[in-house]
Amino acid sequence: MAARCAGRVHHRRSPRAGVTHLLTVGAYLSNTATQLASAIQAGITPIVFLYDNLGEGHPSAWRGNLLLNKVMGIEVRCFPHKPDESQETVWDQTLYPAVQVRKAELETDGHKVLVAAAGAIHPSGLAVHLLTYKEISEQSRALGFTPDYLYHTTGTGGVLPALVAGRLPTGGSPRIREATD
Repeated sequence: MAARCAGRVHHRRSPRAGVTHLLTVGAYLSNTATQLASAIQAGITPIVFLYDNLGEGHPSAWRGNLLLNKVMGIEVRCFPHKPDESQETVWDQTLYPAVQVRKAELETDGHKVLVAAAGAIHPSGLAVHLLTYKEISEQSRALGFTPDYLYHTTGTGGVLPALVAGRLPTGGSPRIREATD
């Protein structure tokens, strides 16, 4: 059973398509799952189901994207990782079933629910992260320096491949690192 970590539920109707709730899964520090906060502006309640990719059990502190989720009012449900469980097992046997249960509860209450792919990763997400890399490169050049490293939080996995792809045409600078804490 999942422990609810934080969040409040917004009961507003979406101006488009009648969607009231958007659900997705990801890792504790998922970047793209945090981007669901923008759904609040459209009147949609975002709910994220996050697994412990850091091996800490329940979050020991609200930091990074977990803190942003809390501050922005996203309903967050945390699922500790057991040492012998693979990520696939956690997703298939814990996260996705929990999403389906919550979706059924909301639909029983008359809500229209949309379930997004893991970490809210969408094919257009690659383009967004590529543009982020491009912007970092342009701003660095304008300021007259080349960073040695570019750090990003470890999340569900959509950011790193896009940043690496963005780096390829530049000849390999800066080096890209994931920060897990």
